[in-house]
Amino acid sequence: MPESHCPRCGQPTGRIHSHYCRVLRDAPIGGKTVILHLNLRRFRRRQPTCPQQIFCERVPELAVPSLHRTRRVSNAFVEVASALGGRGGARLGAHLGLQTSASTLLRCIQSLHLPAIGPLRFVGIDDFAFRKGHRYGTVIVDLETHRPVEILPDRTIPVVDAWLRMHPEITLVTRDRSTEFASAITSGLPEATQVLDRWHS
Repeated sequence: MPESHCPRCGQPTGRIHSHYCRVLRDAPIGGKTVILHLNLRRFRRRQPTCPQQIFCERVPELAVPSLHRTRRVSNAFVEVASALGGRGGARLGAHLGLQTSASTLLRCIQSLHLPAIGPLRFVGIDDFAFRKGHRYGTVIVDLETHRPVEILPDRTIPVVDAWLRMHPEITLVTRDRSTEFASAITSGLPEATQVLDRWHS
C-alpha cells in the first residue's frame, strides 16, 4: 500500500521518512515459538495543523499498536485469563507455549470493554485484589446474565454507595458479610433486599 493514514487527523500521506522492524510474538505452531519480523515504514507529514509529524505504519488486522504480540495471542490470553485468572492462566499458558505472567493476564482482562449496562434487577457485589494486601476493588455482577457490569476502583462505602444510587432499579443485592457493603447498600438502595449468598454465608 503506497500510502498510510495519520492516526491523529486521518489524512493520507505517501512521504516515507524511514523504515523499522517491528517484532511480534505469534501463537506457537507445533510446540515451536513463532516470532514475526515486520519491515514497516515511518511516514512524514508536512501539515502544520496536525501535531503528528511522523507516524509509524499500522497493521490493525494483525496487532494492536504498541503491543509486542499479535491479536491472536492477545485473544488467547483473554480466554485463558477469563477461565483461570492470573496465576492459573499463567501456568496453563506455559504448557500451551503461551508463556506470560499473571500480571499480564490480569491486565488483558482489565483492558476489556464491558458491554453496555442494561436494566439491572439482581446484582452480586464482592471485593477483589488489584494487589493482594495493598489495594482492593469491587466487582458488580448481573445475576441474571452472570456477567460483570462494573469494576469499582475500591471497596469503600462512598464509592459503592454512589454507584448503587445510579441504579435505583435494582431490587436485590447479594453480598458477603462485609459491614461496609451492608452500609453502602442500605444507604444507596434502601428499598433493595440484601442476601448473604451461599458462597459467603
